[in-house]
Amino acid sequence: MKLEDLTGDDRTLVVVALQALFRERSNSYHAACTACQLAGEKPPAENLFCVEESISAIRRMGALPQR
Repeated sequence: MKLEDLTGDDRTLVVVALQALFRERSNSYHAACTACQLAGEKPPAENLFCVEESISAIRRMGALPQR
């Protein structure tokens, strides 16, 4: 089953889980950047935290907030 095909409670559960995953990955990335900044080091690459992958999954569900 594809993410895009989910409906009802199943879709809601997956959207909430993906949003939580995005928040966790984003917060981890920002914490690592802050630690690197304080240590005078170069920040890590965002792709190490898979932030874009979680955004992509949310976008596929059609649940990404509008800008």
